Amino acid sequence: MHARIKYVLAVLLLTGTILTGWVFTAQADGTGNPRLRFMHALAGMPYVDVYVDGVKQITGLAYGGYTNFFTLTPGPHTIEFRKSGASEVVGTQGADYTTGQDYTIFIYGREGQGDGRRIKRFDNRMNAPAVDTAAFRFVHLANNASGGTPPVKVCITQSDDCPIGDTNYQEASGYAERAATIYDFQYRLQDNTVIEQDFGVRLHSGAIYSFVSIGIYNSTPPLQIITLIDNGQAPTDPPISGAFLTPTMLVFLLVLALLGAGIILFSWRLISRRRATLV
Repeated sequence: MHARIKYVLAVLLLTGTILTGWVFTAQADGTGNPRLRFMHALAGMPYVDVYVDGVKQITGLAYGGYTNFFTLTPGPHTIEFRKSGASEVVGTQGADYTTGQDYTIFIYGREGQGDGRRIKRFDNRMNAPAVDTAAFRFVHLANNASGGTPPVKVCITQSDDCPIGDTNYQEASGYAERAATIYDFQYRLQDNTVIEQDFGVRLHSGAIYSFVSIGIYNSTPPLQIITLIDNGQAPTDPPISGAFLTPTMLVFLLVLALLGAGIILFSWRLISRRRATLV
């Protein structure tokens, strides 16, 4: 009986270890299927639905909201954003998706004014920074009455340096790296006018971030910075609208369940041994 328990325990722990390694290695070294997430930055449209290859995947993604990553098969796919609960297409994009690469697709612009509706896909960085270091980039999607705001740079208040230089509207900067700690960030125009500030931002060791500007400069909805984690799931602040369980998340939950079962069996075995010793 004890030999059987020992065998089951070993299998559970080995399976959990293998699956854990698969989940995080596939994300870290870029060997897994492509992953995709969405962000709604189209000012003036409260909610959108998201379709992948004609099938609705997300319902009611709120302005300023974003989804977790989910897995695609490699190859061509068509993405559509539609007005929530309606058939009207807000933006569509067809593109190829490559094994081992993560992507973020943004719907952005200003509904009914300025640039109107736009959709764009950016590749995410796949190689994690060194221990005690974090990486970050700036994605400039903030709008104004006449179109996009001028180029914006990202500066650190404490050191008064700007690790990310002038980034044009509708573009993403390259990734900069800094020590993993807490920073106050300023977003400045070319003449150093500060248009937004973000205080007490904690950058975690090994994490990769995108700082995304959305909204309308000097108007409504106001310009704001949304922080996304590029090598993990979306943070819970702001709330995620339309998020759903991804295959990766399901595997992660399975790993936790297996490890939990292993711990329970191990504890039960120890208790049985003690009882046998007492007898």
